[in-house]
Amino acid sequence: MRERTPKAAPPPTPDDPDNHPPSEPLPDEPAADIQAALTALTRTESRTHVDPREPLDLHGLHLTGAQLTEADLAYANLRGATLTKANLGGATLTKAYLGGATLTETNLLGATLTETNLREATLTKANLQAADLSRAVGLIATQVVTARTYENTRLPVIVSTSTELPLRGRAGRSGPAGRAGISPVGRPGPA
Repeated sequence: MRERTPKAAPPPTPDDPDNHPPSEPLPDEPAADIQAALTALTRTESRTHVDPREPLDLHGLHLTGAQLTEADLAYANLRGATLTKANLGGATLTKAYLGGATLTETNLLGATLTETNLREATLTKANLQAADLSRAVGLIATQVVTARTYENTRLPVIVSTSTELPLRGRAGRSGPAGRAGISPVGRPGPA
């Protein structure tokens, strides 16, 4: 699968003032065989026999538009992967490594990201409704404010106390509570 899946485009660097795009355009969704392999590899029933010391390694792959609803990606290595517009609704990403991954406009509705490493991940317009990021690692407020958070988004206390976090629903507007269910002292507030 790794040989057939395109590699993620490298992020723009300050050394490249022209920000050159990749030589060939990357696909908007995985090829049918790649999607089928992803589905098979991430089904909960197929992961029960996998040793957690041998995580699924999808680092650096271009997985834009992948359909991974309710996928078991616990312990997976997704470092630097592009998951733009992917559907990870209800997925389990416990202790997964998403450092430097691109999750722009990704659906994470109801996803579990406990102890998931999100250091330098891009969450712009990601749907975090009912997602549990309460023990996410490396998550900072500047990542969260670009995502779509809701009253039922669970964020780490350290992030929630570092800035005012507006609720951003489908239209990207602040919700009636004005904040992501967090009190000024960092304890969960009324939702």
